[in-house]
Amino acid sequence: MEKKYYTAMNEAVFYYCIGNDLKKVKVFIEQVIKKKINKIEMKNPKLLKDYMNTKDRTLDYLVLTDTGYINVEINNYYEEWRINRDITYACKVLTNSITKENEYKNIPKVIQININRMGKNKDGIEIYKFNGTNDSKGFPKTLSDIIEIYMVNIDYYREMVYNKNKKFINDNYLLCVMDLQPSDIDNIKEGNEFLMEYKSDLEKINNDEDFVNWISSEKEAEMFERTRIMIAEEKAIERGMKKGIEQGIEQGIEQGIEQKQLEIVKNML
Repeated sequence: MEKKYYTAMNEAVFYYCIGNDLKKVKVFIEQVIKKKINKIEMKNPKLLKDYMNTKDRTLDYLVLTDTGYINVEINNYYEEWRINRDITYACKVLTNSITKENEYKNIPKVIQININRMGKNKDGIEIYKFNGTNDSKGFPKTLSDIIEIYMVNIDYYREMVYNKNKKFINDNYLLCVMDLQPSDIDNIKEGNEFLMEYKSDLEKINNDEDFVNWISSEKEAEMFERTRIMIAEEKAIERGMKKGIEQGIEQGIEQGIEQKQLEIVKNML
């Protein structure tokens, strides 16, 4: 049986294989926003073991660059409401970034990057960019000067690897390996130092006993929670159906009584 590897679509693996090396992070972000970054620093450093030992199971990855604050979040599914959450989070980062020395005209931009499994799309789009780009008369700035949100469909990148699109892979190599197993990385890593390091780190963390035990307990907890919610939903549906039947019977009886009374009145006329 082939060993299961957790890919960088797991936050802890992303942090270990990419996030703790700012050189890799710089390339990773540039491949998303398609813009050169000159300066970068980590704003919420957290050791992997600290993350594994805390009750907080979210690993917000926030860096400050010459472009602005950039937050990276890994999601294994996509929901339409997530864009609302992202705007709320971006506003929170903006608020926390303001100091007494800041002026409103110099507020740094916040870029939210969401790495998602979104499945195949007919449009052939790998990155969805959300911002307010419509100019308002009399206002020199748009929302995109302050907030940008990128939805990255990692399934598209994996498909490009399987289709052996060499130019696309070369231009987006760190995004392309995000959800690949080591055997697939072997097919594209030749001559790329970052990818060789990435594969080595991926194997290290997946062979780390502490990590394997931790991720197994995490998966079990997630499965338990999903099962608990499913059972609760089933019970709610069952109660709703039972209540609906009871209300239907009561309504039927009431209607029958009213009909009978009406017939009696008619016979008395």
